[in-house]
Amino acid sequence: VDDEEASRTAIMDIVSTSPAKVESVPDGRTALEKIMAEDYDLILLDIKMPGMNGMELYRRIRDVKPYLAQRVVFLTGDTENESTKSFIKLTGCNYLAKPFEREELLGLMSRYELETCG
Repeated sequence: VDDEEASRTAIMDIVSTSPAKVESVPDGRTALEKIMAEDYDLILLDIKMPGMNGMELYRRIRDVKPYLAQRVVFLTGDTENESTKSFIKLTGCNYLAKPFEREELLGLMSRYELETCG
C-alpha cells in the first residue's frame, strides 16, 4: 500500500520473483476494502499517504482483523520523525526505511514465510 506509483512499481518488480500472489493498491481506503474481503500473509504499508495514512490503516486492521496486525511491515522515508518512530515502536511491527535494497525486502519477506510455515 503506497501512494507513490514508482514505489509500488519497484516493490512489484522485487517481489515478482516470489511465488506469492501480490497485489498493489495506491491508498488506505482501497487497501482496507481488500483486507476486509480477504486475508494476507504480509502487508507492506507506507506510513505517509494522503487520505487514510498508514497509521490509521494499521489501527483499522488491528481493530477488525487483529491477527493481521503483526503481519504489517511499515515502509517510510520518515524515520527521523519522533512520532513516526514512536508509532512503529508501539506497534511492534517491522519497518523498512525508504529507500531500501532488494535484499532487505526479500530477507524480511522470507522471515514471515518461515513464521507462517513454522
